[in-house]
Amino acid sequence: MTDFFFRSHVENFLDIKEKCMDAITSMGTFSFKNKGQHISNMDYHLGPDISRPYAAIVRPIFEEHNKKVVKAIHPDASIDIVNMWFQQYDTGDYHSIHTHPYVNFSNIFYLELESPTQSTKFIKDQKEFIYPVEEGDILTFPGHIPHTSPYNNLGRKTTIVFNTNISM
Repeated sequence: MTDFFFRSHVENFLDIKEKCMDAITSMGTFSFKNKGQHISNMDYHLGPDISRPYAAIVRPIFEEHNKKVVKAIHPDASIDIVNMWFQQYDTGDYHSIHTHPYVNFSNIFYLELESPTQSTKFIKDQKEFIYPVEEGDILTFPGHIPHTSPYNNLGRKTTIVFNTNISM
């Protein structure tokens, strides 16, 4: 299962993108900087109790994506969204190598992605690779796979990330 990657593209993406970007903008700006990351705007560190207006927009989309993931894994499985947050990387931002422990899968919805080179970089067997994605894609991968958002030298990159657990 370590090599399981699943990608789907969101229908009516441009409409969804506009609604999500408006919802994210309405929240304000919450930068986060420490030794391992420099992210211009994100809401992960704000905790689960804050209002996330974009969640109502994307949750049905993510649930449809999850149905496709389950179908690819096992038809009797079920999958649940554990948490959700957004991240915006401006020029000079990055997120160092990390994993998502205590979840089966991590999922990234690429809302703004000027170039595939801005995409998530994965590390497997001491080799780095980028799984091909574009704006409007949702990528699912095992949460234990090390990954990074490399130094951004292009325009803004916006993602909505959610973790999921699967059960049989």
